[in-house]
Amino acid sequence: MGDVNNEEELEEFLRALPHRARVGFAARAALRVAPYTFRYRDHVDENFDGSVFLLACLRANLVSGVAGTWPTHDTREIVSAARSAASAARSALSAARSALSAAHPADSAALSARSARSALSAALSADSADSAALSARSALSAALSADSAARSAALSADSAARSALSAALSADSAALSADSAALSAAPDQSQQIFATPLWPAQVPEKVSEAVETFEEAAPGTPWAFWARWYRGMFDGKPLDWELQRQVALIDDAIWKAGPKAVAQEIARIERLFELEHEIAALKATLPPRMALSSTSLIGDNGGPPLNDGVQQAVRGDFVLIWDQIEALEAEITKPEPSLGKLKKIAKALLDISVRIASYCGGKIDLALTEASKEAGKAVVKLGAPIAVASLAAQNEGIQQVAKAIWAFVKTLPPG
Repeated sequence: MGDVNNEEELEEFLRALPHRARVGFAARAALRVAPYTFRYRDHVDENFDGSVFLLACLRANLVSGVAGTWPTHDTREIVSAARSAASAARSALSAARSALSAAHPADSAALSARSARSALSAALSADSADSAALSARSALSAALSADSAARSAALSADSAARSALSAALSADSAALSADSAALSAAPDQSQQIFATPLWPAQVPEKVSEAVETFEEAAPGTPWAFWARWYRGMFDGKPLDWELQRQVALIDDAIWKAGPKAVAQEIARIERLFELEHEIAALKATLPPRMALSSTSLIGDNGGPPLNDGVQQAVRGDFVLIWDQIEALEAEITKPEPSLGKLKKIAKALLDISVRIASYCGGKIDLALTEASKEAGKAVVKLGAPIAVASLAAQNEGIQQVAKAIWAFVKTLPPG
């Protein structure tokens, strides 16, 4: 790839890549300089709300990352989200220009503005026929941010500062080159570049300091998710892409309501995401409902049906579990799930769990008691005995779903 400060050469390189790869390249470039906007998290005065500015930049970065990795046949919603994110970033940048210059040193304002422009260009590239030019602009804005920082340090007589920021320029160029090499080798695998650290070599000191400061102050604030999200991108271990997609698709009205409203919605999304995963994990361990609906089960030895009381009780509880899971799945798909119904389902699952534990002697190592051995002999699945350890694992899954329901309920408005 040519000189990263030469927009024409960079644009020519990007035009040879698929659209999704261009957007991913732009997103990575913008992510590298995103920390220059972190300092405005708590800045508020009569002319400038730094939290609005920062949220708009983070949103544009997240959306462009999702757009740069999501399958091309399913991009309509993401393109719409990118359009909204770009609009918000443009407005935030416009409102911040004079305030940034007035409230902060010139170099700080320039760095933050260029970081915001890089995020804006990345988001715009997801919804543009000329994505190569916009992706190049994003990468160039990122490169100029490093250049701006280097020039600022060079104004001092401190040779150490000059060396440090000169290294930052080299690091940024090396990072862009690493991404371009990866995409050149596998242009249809844009998700893979996000599985590598943002900085392949040394991280610029100002960037690492900004990230650490942001992370330290994030717990218990509306920025907690964003600190985790950025750390994942920084380390090449991004959060689940489906989770990121759901955050990207948060309604525009919620984004406009500000960081607290967005944080509340993200918490709901995360708890629901975890609940869905726990449900899927439990369903994978349960006997199929069809097998439970038969009038009898076959005994251990393949002989006549077993009518043991424990077996019948466990089979009945498995039927009840399926009833509760199906009711739960139906409820959480509603726009406004019922708190009462969710709590009722959680309680029912916990009650079943208590009964199953009693069948098994209530121990992790269920084979230690005679009672559990007898239960293990009695309970069958698809004509074969269910091991006591298997029953214990299923019971753990039931409890995990119940806990996940309660966690999700806490994110819902009272009603």
